Amino acid sequence: MNKIVLYSKYLFLVAAALLTVRCEDDPTDFGHDAIPDPGPDIYVTPISPQERAEIIPDDQIAEYGSTEEMIQRSAGQVSGAIEIGYTGTSNGYPDDQRPQHYVGLKALKVMRFEVTVAQFRKFVEANPGKVQMPPEPYWGWTDHEGNSRENFPVVNVTWKEAKAFAEWVGGRLPTEAEWEWVAGNLWRDRKTYSVGNTITNCSWYYQNSFQLVKVITDPQGKQVERWGYMPHPVGTYKQPTYVLNTTTGWGSTAGRTTCLGSLSSPTSIDSSDGICDASGNVMEWCSDWFSPTYYQECYDGVANVTYVPEEITGSDENVAFDPQGPETGEMKVLRGGSFLMGNEDNSPLGLRVTYRQRAYPGVRDVQVGFRVVWDVE
Repeated sequence: MNKIVLYSKYLFLVAAALLTVRCEDDPTDFGHDAIPDPGPDIYVTPISPQERAEIIPDDQIAEYGSTEEMIQRSAGQVSGAIEIGYTGTSNGYPDDQRPQHYVGLKALKVMRFEVTVAQFRKFVEANPGKVQMPPEPYWGWTDHEGNSRENFPVVNVTWKEAKAFAEWVGGRLPTEAEWEWVAGNLWRDRKTYSVGNTITNCSWYYQNSFQLVKVITDPQGKQVERWGYMPHPVGTYKQPTYVLNTTTGWGSTAGRTTCLGSLSSPTSIDSSDGICDASGNVMEWCSDWFSPTYYQECYDGVANVTYVPEEITGSDENVAFDPQGPETGEMKVLRGGSFLMGNEDNSPLGLRVTYRQRAYPGVRDVQVGFRVVWDVE
């Protein structure tokens, strides 16, 4: 059997465009000749919690307490709030990640895993005429032997399609601040990547996502292996030696693994946390419009958001409560990085929890998926 390395021109152009779009002041060239049509609004009827549990089981959902509780439990210290953004001085980080600022967030529940092909397919089947399956990615929804890849993250979905799925299961897309909170374990345990400071212990990314994509039969009747880059099934990257800082004793658990089990083995998941694939695998849509100056506005206390009173924070630092992003914009926020991001130094900036990415809401891309959050009543 022959072996061919599958270097898709499309893949590398898109990857370059994604990286470029985060570094330029005017990110208007997203690898497309024109801004893609975002499509019509999609209106769906939410299903019941019982129906949702058949698609996204309760043990695949993690719950986080409000940061207002954190502030109160910290005896009024602003350190009980969540610090969002990058504090360093490296020129490798765009200015839109600065300044680091404080936010307070509501309690929420969040999917441990990215939405899968199988879950999105059920959404499509339940809403005929309103939404369709996205274009099949080059690795396919089955492998060359006919084995299912339905447990891979769904990709090529637009922002509106992701939003509609989230509403169908009774939830919503996370805000950018919420995403960074749950992805980075930011309660006194900030990490560079989702659950660690070494990318090779945390993530599916460029350096470890080179795989057998498919096997084809050439015109001479010979089977040819095609190798290339693609994501992995959700929740399959595990690092059993990670231990969370337990200094505070609030919402923390010792002896956690990076991913806390897989979709096929949910019983191994620790019930207190366990957000998987936040760094790498595929990027994830957030609800916010992107603005390069939004962090500065939150820090300065001029963003269109409620601020936590000083009598609660015990500080003159501005603590933005539940920031939703700008009211309008051209691009939506993407977070988390993807299987195509990384470099030879094993220090891919795009996978760091502080890294802000963006795309037009009508973009369909093999690197883009999403997960869902729910408000806690």
